[in-house]
Amino acid sequence: MRGLPWNEYSSFFPDPSVSVYLDSLRASVVQSIASYEIQSSEIRANNGGQLVIPRIDMPEFPPTDVRGRGNYFFSAIHSLEHTVEQLLYLVGKKLLAEEFYDVAMVYKHQLIPEIARGLAPGCVYFNVIDQNDRCPADVRYQYYMLKPAMMLAVSGTHNKLLHLPFQPERTHLHPHALNREVDWAAVQRDYLTGSVVVVDDFLTPHALQFMRELALGSTTFWDIKNGYMGSYLGHGLQSPWLAYMARELQELMPDVIQGLPLRQAWFYK
Repeated sequence: MRGLPWNEYSSFFPDPSVSVYLDSLRASVVQSIASYEIQSSEIRANNGGQLVIPRIDMPEFPPTDVRGRGNYFFSAIHSLEHTVEQLLYLVGKKLLAEEFYDVAMVYKHQLIPEIARGLAPGCVYFNVIDQNDRCPADVRYQYYMLKPAMMLAVSGTHNKLLHLPFQPERTHLHPHALNREVDWAAVQRDYLTGSVVVVDDFLTPHALQFMRELALGSTTFWDIKNGYMGSYLGHGLQSPWLAYMARELQELMPDVIQGLPLRQAWFYK
């Protein structure tokens, strides 16, 4: 539903076409727009013409639902600025094609200023560090319902899975995710006695590198909070190293979590 990442799509074809890839995203957006129009009409009919949505981050609903976590309709300026930075980072690393630079510029120079004006008439928004004209201090954090034309202008890339970093399996050279130099028996003992336990150097350097690459390169930060974004296990975030961490914690702290499954993991930015 979130789309096929460009790095996987491009590996399927000897001469992959960015335009064809973006066209497929636009087509999915057209379906999403139709779904939204039906939902919004029903909500307005039951609320005196107002679009009243108590929550917009319910994980049990799909992104095509206005209540779903990381849906295709809601955004905020701070989240779109993160999208711009991430697209430029991935293009600079040659992990996305050059055409995605143009998409980033549409976000930066078209969508964000238009959203700022929609939230605060007369607001002239440049970016977070510039002196913005007639813009309220919280304009970056207010929710905004994207218009269909906006969603199409960025080729349906909003809250889509455009890139997911390759995360290799463990090897005999790098067999662990958790740092074996930590005294895990002492950590477990302190935890069981009720102490607050802080574990420095929790990960091996190798695992830490992969987690950093996952945070920088995964276009999975779809859940928009007040000033930050979330990426969640089961909602795009995935890496074998998360599973390795859970298994190794069970092995190293068996009296605490042996047999307990990993239910959730998340990154916040």
